[in-house]
Amino acid sequence: KAVVSTQSGHYGRGTDMAAYTHTTSSPGSKLWIELGGLFRIYKIKVWNLRHCCQEQLIGAHIYADDRLVGTVIRAQGTYDFTIGDEDPVYAKEVTLQQPLGQQLHILELQIWGTGPFLEDDKFD
Repeated sequence: KAVVSTQSGHYGRGTDMAAYTHTTSSPGSKLWIELGGLFRIYKIKVWNLRHCCQEQLIGAHIYADDRLVGTVIRAQGTYDFTIGDEDPVYAKEVTLQQPLGQQLHILELQIWGTGPFLEDDKFD
């Protein structure tokens, strides 16, 4: 599992939630995790801000390398993108991209998977 940032139920100076991750407000802004190898991805979870701005994540896309895994369609605290066994996804990087002209604000991006694998080890 790969994790970026921290998540907590509190906001303010001196709390875990004060350490959220964000981008600029330009179209196409993105956050990404380089996995350090080729991994089979099973699930991606995005933790949205809790104190404000949840609607700014609406429209964001989550990619495993160049493959679209899901799109945020409503404002909520967390988003789970599960990849089924019938259509496996292998990636070296996971990207959260906002095509609209607004900032991405997240507390955490979690990735579940197995690996690393060699390029020719893919089990299609």
